[in-house]
Amino acid sequence: MLGVSSKKGITLIEVMIAVSLFMVVAIVSSSILIQVAKVEKTSSIQNALYEDMRIVLQQITQELQNGAIDYEEYYNVYVVQESPSSALLGVNYGLYGSQYYDPGESLNNPNTSNPADLGVECSFPNSFNPITEDCDVIYTLSVDYNTGVNSPGNSDDNAFCSKVSCDFSSKNVPYLFLIDNTGTKKTMIGKKKIAANDYALGVIKLEGEDVDQNGVIETFYCSEEYNCADYSLKSLSDHGYPLPLKNTEYEGFYDEYGSKRGIPSLNDLGQIFDVDSPGDTEFVPISPLRSSIIDLRFIIRPVEDPYKAYGESDIQVHPSVTIMLTMDLTAEQKENYPGEFEPVTIQTTISAGVLGQIVSYPPVFEVKAPGASSWIQTAL
Repeated sequence: MLGVSSKKGITLIEVMIAVSLFMVVAIVSSSILIQVAKVEKTSSIQNALYEDMRIVLQQITQELQNGAIDYEEYYNVYVVQESPSSALLGVNYGLYGSQYYDPGESLNNPNTSNPADLGVECSFPNSFNPITEDCDVIYTLSVDYNTGVNSPGNSDDNAFCSKVSCDFSSKNVPYLFLIDNTGTKKTMIGKKKIAANDYALGVIKLEGEDVDQNGVIETFYCSEEYNCADYSLKSLSDHGYPLPLKNTEYEGFYDEYGSKRGIPSLNDLGQIFDVDSPGDTEFVPISPLRSSIIDLRFIIRPVEDPYKAYGESDIQVHPSVTIMLTMDLTAEQKENYPGEFEPVTIQTTISAGVLGQIVSYPPVFEVKAPGASSWIQTAL
């Protein structure tokens, strides 16, 4: 009788099933590993974006805690020049402060107005020339005095608005203008273009000087580490721009130093920063360049300097700034990382660090020639 083998074999179908199961497991495992890697990479760059936002807020906060809101600069941009995107910065300093003063009486007319009659008039000699002569007798009734109210008779006027509908308690602006407690250093912050559609935090600093030595800073120019050659004080003076030292004995400052001293323009924020030619720009980016600032807004409260507007009861609150920041990856960084990234928005409110008034208008003893208009009147 023939024996029958009891060994069992593996059929082709079983082999195919086993291979298929193995492939499924391998594919699923690979997919999981890929997704884990993507999540880790996405999480890494998102953490980097959050870190960049923290850096931006920390830089702004540090400047705010060491400075005061520069209402003079906001008045210069929004009221005097009325050009928030291309205004010259650092000029017209003192115009905002002058709005709080009553010019007193005039020698020829007791009915005076601001700014036409600001300054002190000389009663003797009658033909007084402030550039070449000293005044022997000051007409005391012409002395300016501080009312503590911006533009008395126009109660709605403020640092951002004049002679129109100005009834608002805060102002949303794209720039932060600050000044230190000495009144000699300005810091300007805005959104600086670094690529076709990308922006960084841009900053520029100015220094002030009391050229006529009357105790009040009147002339500002860029700090040495910044390039502001396009708008020199001398060129502005030569082209008739209203500057505080024109037609005075101190006008020589513009000839001697004015060609070396420049001021910035807000127009520079829209010019792309070139890392290979950093000297060709005014505002310098100070935030990490891997992230882009989509939107940067500052809500200024109140809209008047409360230390100047002590006669306005609704303004008596210490200045603060609400920062609204939206950031995303730059276009270049997005190409290097998988997935979709939504912009991140953060908001915080910070009080200005400086307490007290920054004096910005000469203290009533500026003597003017009879019938002469001041640079303030020309500027306004």
